[in-house]
Parts: sequence; structure tokens; C-alpha cells
Amino acid sequence: MGRITLGYENGRQVRRAYYGPTAAEVRAKMAEAQAKLQTGATPVTRGRGATLAGYVREVYLPGAEHRLGPRTLLRYRELLEQHVLPTLGTKQIAKLQPGDVEALLSAKLKEPARGGVLSPGTVGHIRTALRAVLNRAIRDGLAVRNAASLASPPRVGRRELSLLKRDELQLLLESAEAHRDGPFWILLLTTGCRTGEALALRWSDINEEARTMSIGRTLHRLDGTYQLLDTKTRLSRRTVPLTELGLGALRRQKALQAKERLATKSWDGSWDGLVFRSPRGLPLNGSLLTHRFQEHLASIGLPAKFRLHDCRHQAASMLVAAGLPVREVQAVLGHASPTTTLAIYGHLVEGGQRAVAETMQQLLTFSESAGES
Repeated sequence: MGRITLGYENGRQVRRAYYGPTAAEVRAKMAEAQAKLQTGATPVTRGRGATLAGYVREVYLPGAEHRLGPRTLLRYRELLEQHVLPTLGTKQIAKLQPGDVEALLSAKLKEPARGGVLSPGTVGHIRTALRAVLNRAIRDGLAVRNAASLASPPRVGRRELSLLKRDELQLLLESAEAHRDGPFWILLLTTGCRTGEALALRWSDINEEARTMSIGRTLHRLDGTYQLLDTKTRLSRRTVPLTELGLGALRRQKALQAKERLATKSWDGSWDGLVFRSPRGLPLNGSLLTHRFQEHLASIGLPAKFRLHDCRHQAASMLVAAGLPVREVQAVLGHASPTTTLAIYGHLVEGGQRAVAETMQQLLTFSESAGES
């Protein structure tokens, strides 16, 4: 007789015994059981195990409120309820197979969505949310492996960055001088900060003497209300240098805000301190800002597909193309690591490396010519 451990159920170890006339036969049965356990053919729990839907709604999501940020929790709930549970919700967690997850992801890649089908990036996020749930289920003893981790992720190609040419950028900057949202656009273009970070900016974060601004919060709209939340990671909390162009934009914004406050009887003082606010003193909606921005681009003959978030890409691309070290660009952007920066802007670094090789070739050619003379 021999026993193997299948896992844990309600915090207690689950074991199974195997019998045979010889030790060799028992070992063979145990090896076969171990192999089935790894493929999910042998359930961990006795009787009917927990279903994915029950675990997500009754255990994972309620407990995740203390582990995940509000924005991440909202996104995970949305992805799980809309895309995962309608298909896999009745499956027992212990019996969930990588093939089940791959079939779901494949179907989602063909599923109609606004403007076409779900993007590979969104489908990848579905896998990420399910993987987080199953990791927690493993910790709770409901499974021994993560079917979402073992499933092949959708192939996500590198998104081509939408960037403005030099003359287009100049036209945008000139037109920003006369637009109410102009200071906001200029700040994004000159600092590379995220839209939510700029919307959460307070006047106390601006240090005109040091020509810097401190970033530590982001503005989100959750359940119909605006909330100022801490940035996701430690590296997202940073101090960014300001250009003279950026400082000038902030000074114009301060003068505009003071003028609107005097002219508006219904000014909302509960958000006093924010740099960017509506004519009534309320926080600004990022989606509406993007819509207005793209309307303005179209009105002056620039590509309307250029988004507010692309201002961040524009700033980062200019810094990388100018030869600034990737680690310094990473610090300005608040990326978690230089790897993240390289994943997005690495092709620009490669272009810089080609320029180095060409320069070296010129130097070597010059040296050879000098030697011959």
C-alpha cells in the first residue's frame, strides 16, 4: 500500500491510498496517479469541488478588496463577469484544463466588440485575471496547478506608436496657446506623464524654483465618483523636471483658473488645489478631454487618431531618439523597470545603435585614409 497527497480541501490535507500485490505495482499506480494529478485528470477535492463562478463571487472578489487597487479590482471583476464566467463558470476549479482556457481565449479573439473584435491585448488581460484567481485557488487548496498559466497566451504584436512629425508637433504647440485645454496638452508633451497623473496634479506639487513637479497620485472615476488614488508602484511616484515651455503652460493655467473662479457663482470648492479643473471647479473627465483633443487635431489638419496618451509616447520617443540613457527615460516615465521602457521604445534605441555603427564606420574609414596618405 502507498499514499500520495492530492492537495488541500478546506485547509486539510487530502490523501489517497493505492494497493497492489507487489511494491512495484503500487509504485506504478502511484506514478500514474501523480501524472493524472498534474494534468488535472485526478481531482483534488472529494465529491463535487468548488466551481469557478462560486469561488470568484464568494471568495476571490470579496477578499481581493484588501489586496488589489480599486481600479484593478474593478477591471478584474469586469473581465471575469463578462468574459470568463459565462463560459467557464460552471467548471470545477480542480478539473479546469489549459485547453479549456485556450478555447475561451481563441473564441474571445473572434468575438465582436466595439470597432471590430476584442484586441489581443484585452484577451491577454482576460487570461491575467483568470490566472490571478487560480493562483489564489491553489493557495486555498482547491487546485494543484494553474490552467491559465499553462494555457498559451494570445500573440500580441507590438503596437505601432502614433507619433507626430516635427512640423505637426510645432503646429499643435502653437495652436495650444489659444485653447483652454492647451496647458494640459503641453504638460503631457513636455513631461511624458500619464493622463491620470496630470489630472491628479496639485499646485503644491509644483516647485517653480526647482523647476520640478512631484507625481504621486492619479485621478480615477470609480462607480460614478472621482477618486484620487496613490500611483500603482513605488517607481511611479517620482519628481519630473519641467521645461520653460511646461512652466509657462502652468502659469497660464493658474491665471485661467483664477479668472474662471471669479466668474463662476457655482464654483465647487471641494476640489481646491487641483491644477486642472472644469470651469465650475470640478475634476476633468479623461475621456472627454481625449474627445476634445482629437476634435481639435482634426480642425487644424492633424491626424485625429493621435490620442492624449500618445503625448506620453511622443515625449518618451523624443527623449530616447535624442540619446538619453534608457534608465533615465524610465525614471521620467515612472516605468517599473528599464525592460518596460525597452519593450515599448526599444526600436528607437536600435536606431540609435545603428547610428553609432555608422559613426564608427566613418571614423575607421577616415583613419584608413589618413594612414594611406
